[in-house]
Amino acid sequence: MKRSAIDRKGQTLWEVLLAMTLFSILAMGTSLLYVQALRMHKRGSREATSRDKASLALEHILPDLRDAFNVEYPGPSSIVFTEVAKDANGGYVVDTADRSLVSGHEVIIYRSNAQGTIEEFVLPPPPVDPEEEDPDPPDPDAEPELGYRGVPGSYIWRAERPADGGAWSTPKLITDGVEDLTFAYSPTEEALELVCVAVTVGQGKAPGYFNRTEVAAVKVRNH
Repeated sequence: MKRSAIDRKGQTLWEVLLAMTLFSILAMGTSLLYVQALRMHKRGSREATSRDKASLALEHILPDLRDAFNVEYPGPSSIVFTEVAKDANGGYVVDTADRSLVSGHEVIIYRSNAQGTIEEFVLPPPPVDPEEEDPDPPDPDAEPELGYRGVPGSYIWRAERPADGGAWSTPKLITDGVEDLTFAYSPTEEALELVCVAVTVGQGKAPGYFNRTEVAAVKVRNH
């Protein structure tokens, strides 16, 4: 028996084109969903990394500041302070004569380049007390008082040296990807000395760049 023309008929060109069009639309939609999900995942990873790095930097910095014996000066992106000397058991060393704490190492926490470079600069003179009737004029023959800070860069470092001066030790890296590091030191008449720290860490590149700032304040325990 012969097959009819209808039995021998396959899919028409229009049916094939329609199927291909529907398949293309589904494939494009799936690809767009995947790309969007990938972007959201990358953004979430950058956010989490920035937050974790900034928080971790504070966890390294704050305990040092809390145990500081004396804060010498804060800079825009560095701070120098003296630790209390400790014995072999980790206890504070006390002067037997007057029972005062003994100065230990001098510590600098600073923002710098990948090498952790430290540079010297001349500290500005202390501000004149407006209530002082006859302030002493500056001594022109006095040696300038030097400060220390890092050079521009995106790393936070920590170094130390003996309290009586000398070369700084090999710096230890705290974190990278740093966009900003700020210290604010607030001694008060009530002898409450606070150090505020703000760390901003950035991740990624524009237009997907993301940064996070973590801020904390700590009371200097041993001033």
